[in-house]
Amino acid sequence: MSLVISKQKILTEFPTCYACERPKTSMEHAPPQCFFPDDRDERGNCVYRRDLIKVPSCDDHNTNKSTDDTYALWHLASLHGVNKCGEMMHRKLRRMAEHDHAKRNSALMKKLLGETVGISEDGHIAGRADGKRMQQFLCSVARAVYFFETFKKLSVPLKVTNLGNFYRDQEHLNNLHKREAFFDSEMADAPSLGSNPEVFTYSIHEKVEGIIIVRMIFYGTLKHWVYHHPRFLDASTSANIF
Repeated sequence: MSLVISKQKILTEFPTCYACERPKTSMEHAPPQCFFPDDRDERGNCVYRRDLIKVPSCDDHNTNKSTDDTYALWHLASLHGVNKCGEMMHRKLRRMAEHDHAKRNSALMKKLLGETVGISEDGHIAGRADGKRMQQFLCSVARAVYFFETFKKLSVPLKVTNLGNFYRDQEHLNNLHKREAFFDSEMADAPSLGSNPEVFTYSIHEKVEGIIIVRMIFYGTLKHWVYHHPRFLDASTSANIF
């Protein structure tokens, strides 16, 4: 516990943003605090909000992207196979979406509902996410956890795998499994990190060739890899770049 507190104290006093050179204006949670259920135990403590990661941030990389956080949460918590925390957030989001769409006709909720292409028997949403928006979110979280672990800014260009949550196409599923096997083999020795594994875990792997891979898992389901390669081929060939 003392190590976490010491690291967080250093980060709190860091003068610039984790993702750029602008002055720090706040501390950003990675992933955002809204991803963590606020269920409490008999003593009133939040069960799933232990030692949340916070990094120094400018406004552009924190408060100005709050709608992107909600957008990403919608798609990540809706994935088939999420654990109990994902189920809790999924139910909460659906209630919020229905209320917001009915009462306020929100532009964000209209977009989210418009991306829904089907609902499974267990109530999980199948949809096509905005790839650029999801990539920005996942890269932001990857940069934050990398900074948290290394005190170095991940300022290199990044690419992302597994952006969406529409997996009814068998060819897409086959490619997904191939990518997963490949990246898992690359990160076989990378420890799984995170104080709230039911919500979020991550691993970081760096190779001498300048390759950096950050693996992130939300709600115990689909793995997302954010990576940098010096040659930086197109993301569609990501399974062949190493």
